[in-house]
Amino acid sequence: MGSKLHINYKRFDDNSNLLIKNCGEEIIQILRKIEITPDVDPIIFTELTQGNKHRYYSICKTKRGEKLFFHALIINTGSAREQMIREINFGKFILNNTQRISKDIFPEYVDFSSVNDRIMWILSKVLPYVSLEKAGEIEKCRDISKKTIISIVDGMNYINQQFNLDDIESLQLRKFTISQMRDQIEARIEKHLRLKIIDVELAQLVNDYCYSTIFNSLIPHNCFIHGDFHSGNILLSKDQKSQEYVKIIDWEDYQIGNVSYDIALLFIRLWREPKIRKEITAIFLNSIKADDMSSFHELFRFNIIYFAINQGLTTAFLELELTEIYKRKMWFRGLLKNALVSYESLMDYHKKN
Repeated sequence: MGSKLHINYKRFDDNSNLLIKNCGEEIIQILRKIEITPDVDPIIFTELTQGNKHRYYSICKTKRGEKLFFHALIINTGSAREQMIREINFGKFILNNTQRISKDIFPEYVDFSSVNDRIMWILSKVLPYVSLEKAGEIEKCRDISKKTIISIVDGMNYINQQFNLDDIESLQLRKFTISQMRDQIEARIEKHLRLKIIDVELAQLVNDYCYSTIFNSLIPHNCFIHGDFHSGNILLSKDQKSQEYVKIIDWEDYQIGNVSYDIALLFIRLWREPKIRKEITAIFLNSIKADDMSSFHELFRFNIIYFAINQGLTTAFLELELTEIYKRKMWFRGLLKNALVSYESLMDYHKKN
């Protein structure tokens, strides 16, 4: 077993105290039991990442040479365990409903641990797909055709529109309401003020919006959402000359949410890719029914404000250099200020940046 990690985790705090005790050794035993050999040594992985990744992951080989993707929970926190349990339950749901659910969109799950195991894990097939996100360049994308962009939008629409919420009650879906999102905005604004990340004037603008007539008239059009729809979780078929396929991975944050949540998250995570962001946004907006357009615009605007405050102004991805982190914050600051003015101002900023 070797190690193929190239991220400089020494720039970040050592959070090894969050690791499940002896998780590396236990994962080795699990891998031996299910008879697969990993590319990445679990012990080296935990030593290098120092608790800054909540899951161990590696491509593995069976005795017959088949490639499988294995990932296991290594962080001992309530939220990380909850996410892992959700994905295991989702994978089992997909396997049990292959007749009525398109397998083109979802990972091809193979096996799972029990949700009661100390080390929970998931095993899925390694497919001839590549990530939309460039390897080693977070929030940067590989070149794709318009046909592929349409496939991505179709995949998102399938997720948001295919599932009747009554049919998936067994997943015990949590509901993320607009009011809960507003509560998170207010809590984050307080923290941003305390840390002097924003000034009082900007905080007041956010507060005014959150209690405005426009906010109070938002219609969520609740649906099933992925919850973490970004380029790193979108896989593309390597054969783009014939049939265009996409798969969506990392099903740990699915929930009931508002209909523009996923597209808004993808939008903000494409801040480094203006061309692709503009094309995906335009195609998605063209897929919205005309009578829903005005309602969707305001809902989209709200989600952008939410993500700008909760993810844009402070999030520092491990993979980004400090200069890129600064550029990211400045882009989000401009995005937030324009979104607080109007939907039109938001879209004007988007088109120019």
